Amino acid sequence: MKKTISNLAINEYVMVGYRNSLDLNRFTGFKVGELRFTSLKSLKANFGVRNLRDLEAELDRLELGSCYAEFECVANPDDCYKWAAYAYNGKFCVGSSADRMQLAAA
Repeated sequence: MKKTISNLAINEYVMVGYRNSLDLNRFTGFKVGELRFTSLKSLKANFGVRNLRDLEAELDRLELGSCYAEFECVANPDDCYKWAAYAYNGKFCVGSSADRMQLAAA
């Protein structure tokens, strides 16, 4: 099965990155402010929306900030770190240039 942001499971190991530069990561969940979610489906249901663009609009309306997909990079055991992709224009992005996040099975 193709890996997408919609079918990630907590603690699942996936290749994540952008511009065809992918590293091994562990998915740790979604976050909005202090709220945490285990799936994109539960996140959207919590805010009563059906897609990521509507979620962004609802979070703006409620002034809750951005939605993040959080990961822990484990490609190098000596240099593990946590990072997050952010929802922007209906997709999850990486970096200040808003590059679309890419996923692949580990």
